[in-house]
Amino acid sequence: MSGVGPLIYTQEGRKPQGKRSTGGAAPGPCHFPCGGRKIALMDAETHAHKYLGTAITVALMIFAVWLVSPFIRINRSLYSQGAIVGYRLALGLTIMIMFIGKWVFDAYAPQGLARKVSDVKGILLIALSLVVLGFVIFVVAQAAALYLNTAAREQQQQQQIFNLP
Repeated sequence: MSGVGPLIYTQEGRKPQGKRSTGGAAPGPCHFPCGGRKIALMDAETHAHKYLGTAITVALMIFAVWLVSPFIRINRSLYSQGAIVGYRLALGLTIMIMFIGKWVFDAYAPQGLARKVSDVKGILLIALSLVVLGFVIFVVAQAAALYLNTAAREQQQQQQIFNLP
């Protein structure tokens, strides 16, 4: 029995007469007597997982943008809430940087080694990563500007209090 593979079932679930597999791919999408119903359920589950994953990614990115939103346009209220805004900035930037790494990894090293990422998807993932990276750099520059302005103001206030030349 060596060299003889398992029996191949047709999509309708009938066993073909006198045919045995030689280890190659089956002619239909279903190898078992399921009538193709199992394949349809698996496709629905795959699409549901794909949509759920996309929804979670979008929700996390919106949450990360909300976390760093005070640094998009700096106003006076940030000066009084320094610690809280700092923690929001750190968490939001961490989430964004993790997604940049995930997207670049997905573009260059997909999970299924036999499965190649299409050129369009790879280009879109890299472009999205560059846009998010540009946003991260902008937010870090805004945070640095806020920090430097705050430090300069505090130094001026201390000089005025102690009348130092």
